[in-house]
Amino acid sequence: MVARKIRNEIYKSKDQVNRNFPENHFMLTCKSCGRKGKYNVGIMLIHPNAEKITENIQTTGYFRCKHCNNARNWEFPQEFFMRAIASLLAKSIDMGSSSDNICEFGKNQLYDGSSHTFISDGEEHLLSQLEQDPLNSFIWNRLGNLYEKGGRPELAASAFEHSLALDFFK
Repeated sequence: MVARKIRNEIYKSKDQVNRNFPENHFMLTCKSCGRKGKYNVGIMLIHPNAEKITENIQTTGYFRCKHCNNARNWEFPQEFFMRAIASLLAKSIDMGSSSDNICEFGKNQLYDGSSHTFISDGEEHLLSQLEQDPLNSFIWNRLGNLYEKGGRPELAASAFEHSLALDFFK
């Protein structure tokens, strides 16, 4: 009961929690239900060896459709891709001193080497591992890190709490 109150307080105050990544909002359309919403995609990561930028952008923000809870079937506006390209061009002109940190070269990768387009894909990957080994505190901790980096401190607190409880009772 106390843990639920703490999570609720974290959720109410989540705008005051320091973020790992800057907010980066776009109007996205969920292809599953057809509804639009404003979502924080976080940093856009482009693999340095990508052949097509538009097919290789990963995001660091944790988001799901506000209407149907879909996590991976998105239509991105042209502005999304143009912003990524503009950010990278600005970095190349400024020789890396640009203050716009919404797009970087890199790759999102989990502890096991797997790479996922969206944080929610990584979440599903870790949850499937927890289905096989629900008492694995390390994976619960990794899930907490994923939520924390994705800008969801209330989910992170819950996963970290579970990880600690598993370690405590070993």
